Amino acid sequence: MTKGFSQAGRAVFFILYMTILVILNSVLFGEVVPTGMWFWSASLALFLSEFITQPYFTAPKDALTNSITAIAVIVSLLSAPDFHSSQLANQSIALWYFLGAASLIVLAVSYCSIVFKDSHVHWLKRLAGFCTMLARHIGAPKALFTGVFVLSLFTFQDYVSQDKLALTLVWVIIVYGQPLQRGFNLLRDVGLFWKDGASDPRIIGEVKFRREPGIVGIHVQANLIPQIESLILIPKENDIAQLGIVFDQYRLSDKIWLRVVVFEENVRKRDFEGIWILENSAIACSENQISKSHMLEHKLWKNRSSFIGSVIEGSDINSVRIELYRDSQKLSEGQMLSIEINATPVLYQITNGITKSELLEESNRHGFITIAARKLGVWQSEDSRFDSFPWVPAIHTPVYLATVNGIEYEVTKCIGRVPQSNYGIRVHTDALVTHNTAILGVLGSGKTSLALDLIWRIVAKGIKVWIIDITGQYNDRICIGRNIEKEQEIDKDINSQIENHRKYLNSNKELGGNHYCFRSAIATHIREFMLDQDWRVRVFNPMSFNVTKQTTGVYNNSAGFAKMSPAQITQIVSEEMLKYFDNEMSNKAKLCLVLEEAHSLVPEWNSAVNEGDQQAANGTARAVMQGRKYGFGCILITQRTANVIKSILNQCNTVFGLKIFDDTGKDFLGNYYGTDYSALLSQLPARQCIAYGSALSSQTPLIVELNDISAVEHRLKADSDHMIGVAKNENPAT
Repeated sequence: MTKGFSQAGRAVFFILYMTILVILNSVLFGEVVPTGMWFWSASLALFLSEFITQPYFTAPKDALTNSITAIAVIVSLLSAPDFHSSQLANQSIALWYFLGAASLIVLAVSYCSIVFKDSHVHWLKRLAGFCTMLARHIGAPKALFTGVFVLSLFTFQDYVSQDKLALTLVWVIIVYGQPLQRGFNLLRDVGLFWKDGASDPRIIGEVKFRREPGIVGIHVQANLIPQIESLILIPKENDIAQLGIVFDQYRLSDKIWLRVVVFEENVRKRDFEGIWILENSAIACSENQISKSHMLEHKLWKNRSSFIGSVIEGSDINSVRIELYRDSQKLSEGQMLSIEINATPVLYQITNGITKSELLEESNRHGFITIAARKLGVWQSEDSRFDSFPWVPAIHTPVYLATVNGIEYEVTKCIGRVPQSNYGIRVHTDALVTHNTAILGVLGSGKTSLALDLIWRIVAKGIKVWIIDITGQYNDRICIGRNIEKEQEIDKDINSQIENHRKYLNSNKELGGNHYCFRSAIATHIREFMLDQDWRVRVFNPMSFNVTKQTTGVYNNSAGFAKMSPAQITQIVSEEMLKYFDNEMSNKAKLCLVLEEAHSLVPEWNSAVNEGDQQAANGTARAVMQGRKYGFGCILITQRTANVIKSILNQCNTVFGLKIFDDTGKDFLGNYYGTDYSALLSQLPARQCIAYGSALSSQTPLIVELNDISAVEHRLKADSDHMIGVAKNENPAT
């Protein structure tokens, strides 16, 4: 009870209680000053320690002082002449010796606790802890000095036992009941309740636990449940209170609990209008009851609607762990969070959620969620990019949902956005081409839509695009920069050139067939395509050409022939493209080769149908690898990561991973993204991907919600002539 008052207040109560004892002693025994000083020694020692020096708990050093004081009183008493003249001395001497022995024990355990508390020896440190516990209980002033008081009273007062019992009862009431403090609190609360203009304190519940960082658990009554994001006042001691915000409520074992986050630790009673109660209770309050407006300027209060939790242990430079304080908050992987590092807001992206539980009371446990998030960096709005930011946030740093105020998403400038935000992701078209790009994902995940979006941007920058497509899906879905009539005319011309050489015999079988004739025709066609400024996109289907090679030596003016596969035709095309740029080195992208269904065009060695396909894939990989220094690169698209030659995949500096189920694909992408992002690949919804690479406006992997296919196709079909005209002026073809 004394903990609710300041030291000055406790000193006043000490004087009042001593006055009451003097008056009572005078009434009962007819003397103002009791016989001997034992009564006063015990009274003063107890009251001073209980009300002044040790109002909260007894530390080992305080217990040591108490025991020495008690021993001094007992020794003085046993050696004093008055003791032996007392009629009750002989009857109580055994109790005095027992009390002296108890004081010696307190002295010993207190000394042991002080001496060994910092010991590096395990058993001595445990012994010190045990002694501290004993000293706290048996060395308290109530335990030692109550014994001295009672024995003094019964030893040195030879009056009727009823008076002694009355004085003892008053002592017990004063020491253990503390009636003056309780009466003062009652009058104060009554006065506050009936004070004109005062608000009803609305005591909503009781504090049950506290833990870092300023989390308070409150058990509330069912009919007094405050709203989420409302203010709660929690008085402590010395007219000091905590001010917090309700962020969660839940029911457990027929009890309703609140989770309150404290944002002001030292609120004074004078800062509130007419509401105050005893410590460890909770009061619902409103903004107009706070007299100091600066409290409501606190960031946590002003941004309470976006606050979700705080950083916990296990965080590092690349990722953080967060305890979620709002069970009702709707979150999902990919969502962005804001955390301050050295006073700078840094953006993170949610990658996982882990369930945990905490013990509330007895055996009741409350479940909660911790969040894993990866660092994206600091958003630079003028360039629409994420810049890296060093270091890790401090533990218990508040975490907020990232705001989108002042950020507008422009579909024409971005391939997508961070989910549930307007943070758009841009691409650098030159890096897409020269550093190569891979688009990986299962059927229906949105690969082709993304490829069309990237192609549109590449073409708009004046870069030529040659699409090798064995599915035919690009014929009807892309029109920007195409000359379909010319494509059909050239395909017909090439077929007519090679048809007459389909079974061309040569004693060197490597030269037999029409593939050399086809190579020559393709080289001519590539040159024509690159020099035509109005022709930007070429859709090319290897299945449209009957390209042959001689498989056996000549015998009886005859030999075996076989049709070349799409992989072998792709090799011819890529090698002739590289030859076109020979000796024309450039850092700027000039030609992008798009490999749709790449697992058929550049298969891995164990997925190749024959040895010729394996050699062809190696040849295409060499051409792509050497093409970078000439401005020639590729976009590789596949749904079977395991079946694509890794020498090309490993050259793809920018990777878009859409939904993937196979372990090979997830393991491969895990080398780019990290295991936290790669674990999400099988759960990604349509039109979402995990992207990373030098062509993106982010220096770290991130989840991207891609543009809708209808918007992409609409843009491809609209203003194509205008975009090509702009591209011609900005970046004319070589």
